[in-house]
Amino acid sequence: MKIYNFDELGIFTGKIKEIGDKDGCPKSWTRTQIDFEIPAGKFAQYDCSKWFLRGDYPVKPEQVPQKISMRRARLILLDKGLLASIQSAIDSLPEPDKTAAQIEWDYSAEVWRNKQFVLSIAQGLGWSDEFLDNLFIDAMDSKYD
Repeated sequence: MKIYNFDELGIFTGKIKEIGDKDGCPKSWTRTQIDFEIPAGKFAQYDCSKWFLRGDYPVKPEQVPQKISMRRARLILLDKGLLASIQSAIDSLPEPDKTAAQIEWDYSAEVWRNKQFVLSIAQGLGWSDEFLDNLFIDAMDSKYD
C-alpha cells in the first residue's frame, strides 16, 4: 500500500512509500491517495480527509535552492516549454550584457538564483520572483537527477 507525505501545512512533499496493508501510518503520512495530476506551479494539500489541488505554490525562502546545475536548469526549462525563450531573451539584451549572458548560458556549470544573468533573463521574460523561485524548487525534483 502506498502512503503520501505532507508537511506542517498539509502540502504534499512529493514523497511516496510502500508499507504493508496492516502497518501503521507514521505521523505526517496518509493512505489517502492523490487522485489527480499536479501541474507545475500548483500543489496538493491534505486536510485530514482529502487532497485538494491548490493555486500558486506557497514558497518558503528556505526552500529555494540558491544554485542548480546547468543540466537541471536546461531540463526544467525544456519540461516547461521555456528553453527556447532563454536564447531570445539573451539576444534581446544590450551589449556588453548580451555577450556576458551568452557566455554564462553556454559555459556555466551552475545557475545561481540571484546572479545578474538569471535576474536579467527573468526580467526580460516577465517572470516574477515567485515564478523563478518555483523553477529552482521544481528543478530539484529527482527526475532531474
